[in-house]
Amino acid sequence: MKKLVSDDRAWEDLANAIIIRAVDDYKHALGYLKRHPESASAQREADELERFFYGQWIELLTNINPDQLLPKIWRLMGVERKVKNE
Repeated sequence: MKKLVSDDRAWEDLANAIIIRAVDDYKHALGYLKRHPESASAQREADELERFFYGQWIELLTNINPDQLLPKIWRLMGVERKVKNE
């Protein structure tokens, strides 16, 4: 059977999809927090995604610098936030 894409390309596409989903989920959590600042679940989701963006696992997926990515998302979403990089 002929492959449609190379193995390397398939892994790269999967990594990109994971990052895109994490960014979309993060934007959703921030948007919800902006409208509902008391939401503990949205705060937990945003915190968890920030840990993901600064974690070791993401280093396997991409070379994106979270110190550059996250402030861009904050500006896009119109929020002020500081990362608790633990």
